[in-house]
Amino acid sequence: MSSGKTVKYKHISFSPELHILYFERQQGNQAVPRQGGCSLGMSLTHFNEQKVTVDEWEGNSGVKRRHPINKSSGCSIEEELQVFDADSRWRLLEQAGVEKLNSEEGIECDEIRISRQECGCYCESCCLETCSCAINGITCHSEDEIACFPCSCSEESCKNPEGRTEYDGETINNAREVIIKRENEKLESMITT
Repeated sequence: MSSGKTVKYKHISFSPELHILYFERQQGNQAVPRQGGCSLGMSLTHFNEQKVTVDEWEGNSGVKRRHPINKSSGCSIEEELQVFDADSRWRLLEQAGVEKLNSEEGIECDEIRISRQECGCYCESCCLETCSCAINGITCHSEDEIACFPCSCSEESCKNPEGRTEYDGETINNAREVIIKRENEKLESMITT
């Protein structure tokens, strides 16, 4: 039954020790908060580190997991989706010792938030002369048919010569599953050859 091929296995191992780095909180400049105000960031270098075993961390950290854990990030869904309003972000920075905010970041974030709202066309029946999407040589786009966002035209009324694209979450999820399946099949064939 042997084909004469040597089976090679790739192994992944994890250390039983966690290496935890602690960073000072500071005003960020890589994100644009949806709710206004400044963004949160962290310093480029850590100020403290700790090494503990997984058992020590789980037993002594005081963290009680009440919500499902996302295996890729190690965070509960609630922790990943936590949103701070502008006042809460300012209080966190104040507690971290930040005394003065860079006001330019707030202005830049406001400009970006406004520009994100100003997208798509506002015509009900697109034509080459008036449709901002057609004028710029791009397709009209719909993410929400009920709210008509970002383009206000409907599938029936759109006359954009570039066409119209509708967001279809089901098609995207199906494509993602096909890609994951293909990658898993490649990985399995690498292990057996």
